[in-house]
Amino acid sequence: MDTTSNGRPMLPLHRPDDIRDACGVGFIASRRAVRSHRLVQTAARCLANVNHRGAVSADGTGDGAGMMLRVPYALLARDLAARGATIPEEGRLGVIMVFLPPSEVERARKAVEGAVEAEGLDFLMWRRVPVGPLALSETARASMPVIEMALVANPVDGDNEERFERSLYLVRREAERRVADDEIAGFSIPSSSCRTVVYKG
Repeated sequence: MDTTSNGRPMLPLHRPDDIRDACGVGFIASRRAVRSHRLVQTAARCLANVNHRGAVSADGTGDGAGMMLRVPYALLARDLAARGATIPEEGRLGVIMVFLPPSEVERARKAVEGAVEAEGLDFLMWRRVPVGPLALSETARASMPVIEMALVANPVDGDNEERFERSLYLVRREAERRVADDEIAGFSIPSSSCRTVVYKG
């Protein structure tokens, strides 16, 4: 930065030639701190309206974007009940968002389940995430993973949310290690938390 003789920065501080474009972040919240589906719909519309913010190939395939939300406890509790699974209290339910390679779904699932067990957490079920592949280009569809949530519970004697959050992080790292050891390509975990879940495209 150029300065004057007394060491103060020269004005104006803004230099258009120094500006660099980069990915942005949007934030939407309820002023009353109330969860609602309307808020999620608004966020989805905002995301759709900024499709220019990333690189796009000739066939219209973008480089991806996503949303981070609070864990949708009521929705997941309903799915657990429909499957006859145990429903943990809110705060004891962890969500591991997983991108599974279509040709190695079972092996990749076993790696995640093994990591959950190794960390002393209770595996509840796999939940398939609804997707809209017809909105994608052929290139994107050809490389689309199987997107699922691994729902896990904090054991009854573990009521420390910080410890649970740490355990979920360790599950993620252990699952990634196991998948790498098994040489399974195309696997990724966008989020692993009892607080938030990342829907990533």
